[in-house]
Amino acid sequence: MRFTLRWKILLLVVVAPLVLVAGSLRLVQERISRNVSADIDEGLHRSALVCRNVLAARLAMLESSARIVAQDPRFFAALSIPAPASDPHFQATVRGVAADFNRIARADIFEALDSRGRRIASVGAAATGQAARNAMLGALRAGKPVPSTLVEDGSLFFVSLTPVRAGGRNVGFLLLGARLGDDVAAELRSMTRAEVSLIASGVCSGTTLEATGDRAALIAALARNREEGEIGSPSGLFRLEHDGETSIVLAAPLPGSPADRPDLVVLQRSLARESAYLRDIQKGLAGLALVVLLATLVVGLFTSQRITTPILHLVRAAEGIEHGDYEVPLVLEGQDEVGYLARRFETMRRHERRYVHNLQEIALLKSKFIDVASHEIRTPTAVIKGYAELLARESLGPVTGKQREALEAIESSLGTIGRITENATWMAQLEGDRPRLDRSECEVGDLLARAVRLATAEAVGRRVAVRVDPVDVFQVEVDGPRLIQAVVQLVRNGIRFTPDGGSVTVSARAESGDLVIEVTDDGVGIPETDPSRLFERSVLVRDVLHHHSSTGLEFNSAGLGLGLPIARGIVEAHGGSLEVASRPGEGSTFTIRIPGAERGRKAA
Repeated sequence: MRFTLRWKILLLVVVAPLVLVAGSLRLVQERISRNVSADIDEGLHRSALVCRNVLAARLAMLESSARIVAQDPRFFAALSIPAPASDPHFQATVRGVAADFNRIARADIFEALDSRGRRIASVGAAATGQAARNAMLGALRAGKPVPSTLVEDGSLFFVSLTPVRAGGRNVGFLLLGARLGDDVAAELRSMTRAEVSLIASGVCSGTTLEATGDRAALIAALARNREEGEIGSPSGLFRLEHDGETSIVLAAPLPGSPADRPDLVVLQRSLARESAYLRDIQKGLAGLALVVLLATLVVGLFTSQRITTPILHLVRAAEGIEHGDYEVPLVLEGQDEVGYLARRFETMRRHERRYVHNLQEIALLKSKFIDVASHEIRTPTAVIKGYAELLARESLGPVTGKQREALEAIESSLGTIGRITENATWMAQLEGDRPRLDRSECEVGDLLARAVRLATAEAVGRRVAVRVDPVDVFQVEVDGPRLIQAVVQLVRNGIRFTPDGGSVTVSARAESGDLVIEVTDDGVGIPETDPSRLFERSVLVRDVLHHHSSTGLEFNSAGLGLGLPIARGIVEAHGGSLEVASRPGEGSTFTIRIPGAERGRKAA
């Protein structure tokens, strides 16, 4: 398939912007995706810091409230009443005082304990278990950090255990707790624009996730990442795949949670929602790319049309000149370089038309002259030949030895003149495109044998073996004398360019109904640059001033150079072809192929 100039221009005009747009789209997408990922990571870390600060402030407020209540005289006076913790009146008194204080503190857990850690009163919405109280009291008495978080009945609390002292002695303890539930998670979400979950011991105490499946998937992912060591890593980030959506998750420990069992505040952002504006940008860029592509396509078509149409006219005009048609129309209106080229081409075409016409007239005159001259030469040649024969037969008197040598030279020269005249006449017919053939059925072996005899008769003094390979007996319908003349020219050429001791072989065969004749020599061969021009009439005589005629077929001698063009002309007049295959120093093979010449085989 030919890749035309129009397609090249279209590719240049369309593909370059398309590649540029595609590269820009990819670059923008990569940068935006990288920025989105970085923004999510940075935003989650910033949000986690906000959550921790808010929760730390809540814990600090709870601890401050506990200290204020524990130091209030009404509260420590109530705990200082000398009565057992199981006394109902004592419990009622303490409960009333605690209720009054909790109206101000609004704690979810508000418990008053005696000095031994036994609960006297609990006025909050939730209560602690004995094991949890014992653990906190044990840590306090041992001087260890008291956990600030507590998991009770599936809920997570911030807690503060504060000693109550009166008169320099410990009269009891105050335990305050604030639930970390859905309301706290919702408050944190409003600050961070992220889904917030509060996780303790594998239980979700508070969350903004509405679907139960989302909560379960988060709990499972946290457990898996805790086992793999991702939780607590410097970044703390991991991806969560659930229901075809991807979320970026950041898990951070709650302030005051135990180091061996950190309770977590988990922030979660949907990658799809965060990347929504990226998709909008991509759609906008894709639309822009489509507009650019359509625009470049229109521009490319217009540009290629404007450029290639006059060039296409020039190409067609050049093809017309090749076939002898000088009337193919051209576009000459343009004022640009293409228009200038078209006008110059039209001027050149007019000049060439006149030049070719003159050459044709000259060639016709030359052909007529050669034809007439050949006929005119035959008359004096015949007279000279007749008198030479009379002298040779001594019809006009005795002939001396030297005179007979002169007569033989005259006879040889007359043969050369006759051959040149015949070749010139046939060449004139070929150049005038008027070869005349007289076809008849001929036997191939006889044709080749006669051609070899005629060619070798001129090779006096040459030691080149010329042989005819055995040929099957079959008939061909050709112009016998002309085909013999073509083979003679090829054999003569082989003898001329084969050194003494070499050989020339002539063979023939029938191939798919065609006649194939090959003339092979083992001579000097033909230079690689010459075979394509070997049969051109323009290479007949290359140097007229220094040309010398040979008297026979001397090795590597130069003749008029008419032989091969005449041989090709005869073969082409039969509708066939003449080809040559050669290597310098290895000889040449000339192949004649005449289609449809075979007419059947004779019985031996």
